[in-house]
Amino acid sequence: MKNTLWKKLLAVVLSFAMSLGGAAGGLTTAFAAAESVTKMEYESLFKGDNIIDVYVTITDEDWKSILESPLDKDYKSTTVTINGITIENVGFSTKGNSTLTSVAAMDDSDRYSFRLKFDKFVKGQTYLGLDMLAMNNNYTDPSYLREYLHYEALYALDAPAPLTVFVNLYINGELYGFYTGVENEKTSFLERLFGEDDDYVLYDTDKGADLVYKENDDYSSYELDKGSDDDNAKLKNLISVLNNMPYGEKGDIESVLDVDSALKYIAANGVLGNYDSYNGSMKQNYKLYAGSDGVFYVIPWDYNMSFGGFGGSGEALYSVSIEEPVYGTTMEKSPLSNNLLAVPEYYEKYLGYVNQLVDYMEGIEDRIVELGDLIRPYVNADPTKFYTMEQFEEQLTFSDSFSSATGGGNMGDRPEGFEPGEMPEGFNPGERQQGQPGEIPEGIGPGERPEGFEPGDRQQGGEMPDGFEQGDRPEGMGGGGMGASGSLMTFALNRLANLREQLGREVIVLSNTAGTSETPSSWAAPQVNAAIAAGIVPEALQSKYTTAITRAEFCALAVALYEKVTVREITERVQFSDTTDVNVEKMAALGVVSGVGDDKFSPDSSMTREQAATILSRLATAIGKPLTGQGPAFADNDSISSWSFDAVGQMQATGIMGGIGNNAFSPATDYTREQSIITIMRLFDIVK
Repeated sequence: MKNTLWKKLLAVVLSFAMSLGGAAGGLTTAFAAAESVTKMEYESLFKGDNIIDVYVTITDEDWKSILESPLDKDYKSTTVTINGITIENVGFSTKGNSTLTSVAAMDDSDRYSFRLKFDKFVKGQTYLGLDMLAMNNNYTDPSYLREYLHYEALYALDAPAPLTVFVNLYINGELYGFYTGVENEKTSFLERLFGEDDDYVLYDTDKGADLVYKENDDYSSYELDKGSDDDNAKLKNLISVLNNMPYGEKGDIESVLDVDSALKYIAANGVLGNYDSYNGSMKQNYKLYAGSDGVFYVIPWDYNMSFGGFGGSGEALYSVSIEEPVYGTTMEKSPLSNNLLAVPEYYEKYLGYVNQLVDYMEGIEDRIVELGDLIRPYVNADPTKFYTMEQFEEQLTFSDSFSSATGGGNMGDRPEGFEPGEMPEGFNPGERQQGQPGEIPEGIGPGERPEGFEPGDRQQGGEMPDGFEQGDRPEGMGGGGMGASGSLMTFALNRLANLREQLGREVIVLSNTAGTSETPSSWAAPQVNAAIAAGIVPEALQSKYTTAITRAEFCALAVALYEKVTVREITERVQFSDTTDVNVEKMAALGVVSGVGDDKFSPDSSMTREQAATILSRLATAIGKPLTGQGPAFADNDSISSWSFDAVGQMQATGIMGGIGNNAFSPATDYTREQSIITIMRLFDIVK
């Protein structure tokens, strides 16, 4: 991009000006959803961080038809109840493109995204004015939060974006899954934001909707969803005018494009790392709306891969330049971004939106934790979830790396300059007042299959991963090798630190880095606290819970368990040349641990998962209650050492240890203090 010096200067000046008390250029800070032109009664459904129950009643025959032919997206007539309001003859179907085909190809899941079209079979029928509700399955997003957070950030810009709500979906009275509900961008959405207009067009986009002018092209990547546009004349005119803007000048673009809507869309994708969009190589996932005046608005859509969930490795994703907010493509191939940001006035507005989004990001850590706490019990109860609870918890925790099991690259240490900030002044999560989530019924379980439907033998899902026990993953819901986005929290905090640096904001160096938590992770806390209360966690190990445990420290836990259960102090000793640690000597005397050769123990080396499994197995035998079990059944069995193979099988069979995702055991991965404490507690429950 040309003339980058003035842009860098402007970025710093504008960021400084906004930090002094307000948005530059007359911009305002607003964190509620965009102001409705037409107030709709259904807006109350989406107020606050709400969790609603949606009950769908469908005949067994129609449900069987949907599950057998999901790609057809055929609507079936159903009865729907939401918040005590029942509506009959509502259209119900699968939805999606790549996500739909991906789930349809899975052997162990029917967790499709769905949509309710209230007026499909009864013209004019709505739910409090809402004509369509999408229920998205959070494919590739173990956090369940990416889409929700991205839309919330768009509300900070007063962007034309749909409303969102968390949904417990019930099929024929049984809980089917925990979903993200999104106001579908159809008639009621358009009326809410733009008012009534009988002469409008709405285009949807598919892969390759790059807005590049091509002579005699049929523009097949754009689908006319609503309205009438002979030979795509309005669309072609927009593309022509955009591509013919004189470099650095407006040209006639404002006659065909609401520039603010485009700048907000571009800024949010860049700041929040959403590259399954126009800002990425796919050039998709946005819509174009034009009313009778012929001016197009860019409408955002589809954010399950936001916050670094689409492509690439860590640092490359979180360090994308705000000057050229593209990833996997170039500005030259992106005329919407390239031509608009070349105009100084537009670039200044764009930077204003970037700064507003960074203001929102200043509170992102607290917001992720807050929402995680809200939805955790519902995710745990979700009978069809794609991922384990440990993967959900990893999403909400800063990590020094993305797990290879969840498809991310190395994210480095906790970013310099990151200080968990308060929510920006005036932010009351989208005026999302705390909703009243419905109670989770006792005995929640997967919905019954319709009579006569047999999708084939389901593969058994992996055991619950180490360090978490909040309800087993539903039977048959193994990952199927499906990829998942890396840690939401890790990306968000690294991206925030990078944006602060780019914008010249104050950088505060923290002394505490990732992996030194003085309190256990939220998912681990109940069992860690129970282990402490049981008296099997030495005081020296009651801190720094997310650090890797050493071989000597693991021996301290093992000794505490043994002496607690047997009520006998170990008096025997076996010594090593490189340590005088009494706990190491005690465990060696019992034959629970051995050295590494040359009369050495290597006490300060990290404990690996397969080493921990072996010690736990030997410890149970030393106590007099040996464990039983067959060989392990992990996808990476070949990487498990022969000396630990049987012990790993025992850990899996007894539920003391499990996989880390995608049915992998990852034997050489370091074991943390909190994982060690939890597995010691599980063994304690078995042998006490």
